[in-house]
Amino acid sequence: MARFTKHPIARWVSIHASVGSLIIPMAVWANNPAGEIMFIHGDASIERDGERTAAERGDDIFAGDTFHTESASTLQIRYSDGGTKAIQPESTYTLESYNEDPDNPEDSEQSGELVRGGLRAVTGLIGRNAPENVSHKTPVATMGIRGTSFQLVHVPEGETPPIPGMATGSYLYVESGMLSMSTDAGERIVRPGQVVFSAAADATPEFLADGLAIFEQLEEQRREQTRQDGETSSNDSVGSTTLDANTDSRDATTGTFFDNIALAPTADEQVQRDQTDTTVSQQVASTNTTVDNIENQIDAESEPSIWIDFAPDNSLTTANGGDYLNGFYEEKTTPTEQGNQNLEGGEVVWGYWDASTPKPNDSTPLGISTPFIAASDEFDDTLSFDLSEQALSAIRDQLTAGVTFNWADGTGLVNQAGDDVIPILDSSSITLASNGSENTIAVDIQLEGLGRLENDPENQTVAENFPINSISLTHENCEPDCFDTNSTFLQGQYIGEDAAAIMSLIEASGEGLGSYSGTGLFER
Repeated sequence: MARFTKHPIARWVSIHASVGSLIIPMAVWANNPAGEIMFIHGDASIERDGERTAAERGDDIFAGDTFHTESASTLQIRYSDGGTKAIQPESTYTLESYNEDPDNPEDSEQSGELVRGGLRAVTGLIGRNAPENVSHKTPVATMGIRGTSFQLVHVPEGETPPIPGMATGSYLYVESGMLSMSTDAGERIVRPGQVVFSAAADATPEFLADGLAIFEQLEEQRREQTRQDGETSSNDSVGSTTLDANTDSRDATTGTFFDNIALAPTADEQVQRDQTDTTVSQQVASTNTTVDNIENQIDAESEPSIWIDFAPDNSLTTANGGDYLNGFYEEKTTPTEQGNQNLEGGEVVWGYWDASTPKPNDSTPLGISTPFIAASDEFDDTLSFDLSEQALSAIRDQLTAGVTFNWADGTGLVNQAGDDVIPILDSSSITLASNGSENTIAVDIQLEGLGRLENDPENQTVAENFPINSISLTHENCEPDCFDTNSTFLQGQYIGEDAAAIMSLIEASGEGLGSYSGTGLFER
């Protein structure tokens, strides 16, 4: 996400639509299951070969299945490759094709269509090994993935939108990684924290400046519905019986569905399922939770400090970091390396965990190093991918000569194992300039002993508000090995009312060098 860790935003949407007139593409049934249903709350069904039956936890799912959820009902699928998909209330989703080929991972493929409603997905091995073979569709657009988690909402034409002023069409919100939304009219690359919208198959996808606000309203609407359901269905035990020992002791009708269910592979799913199948096990889980809470309280009182003293909600991190950052915060998992700097009454903290760090609530290692940079709560209202009107006004007179943000500090570029760091030199900078008719952003990241990363001079022209949500970089002076241009980029957010600084995420990979990522602070 640029706001990779803003996971509770918009996990649900209610869309009132009739699918009687819709033609849902069906695939030939595969002999092998594509996965199974992991969780059901409320009423959900599976349509297969023209027959529609109630969905049940543990049911196998197959290519060609269509899933329907009713009002205030949710369904979660776990695929055989470890990927997950949460289908939200009043939604229809068809799994068109699914083929996991362990012997030839590059030949694996998966596709599906969201006909109406909403879903959230986290990709599995197929998405990581063969991202070009994975697609998610709506009636108006196709989403291609590049290793990610995302949310997708489709409002059918002629139906009442879930919130006033919400146009019919498809909305894509990327939490981590990258996606593309393509229609007959064009394509957009979408990075974390961005929301893109397309009204029709012949309309070019467009970024929505207020996209996150739309998802926030949908989330608030869902929360209100959940509260109402809790008041009228207090005896409903479906949600609570599916929570595992890692969840807290709240009633399952409280908070978001995604607060209670993790959309990521777990190390011992069968044990967790067994824990939830009997009343005795539920009591044991409740007792363990109580003991854990007491131990955590004792630990908190005995520890003089933690690695960060604010929730990392305002953060930039990599795709896997979006899944784990909040967990590291809650478990007080100190980064392998970290630094910080005070800024305008707030604080910016950066660092990384190496690949051997255990995952939150899990004993298995991360497998890939996880860098991050986070701004404290004082900057909640001033963080932005582009200059606010106030910030633009503050520096407008300086733009002719150029406004430069100089490298202050950061992680450097860290390889996937976390055992090699390419330092970024103090002479690195980001410069905004305007000659009245053209606005440009010049990125110059100088790597110790390995040339520099900079944006293509032929593609520097940007909008008046100088967006830095996605800037492609080229690697210069790097013979013989270089990072690839199509997989090297900088993403940033301005900090402060007058844009006093930029916090940045930098990702780079190349055949000879491997994959690196890092974060850092640039100050004006």
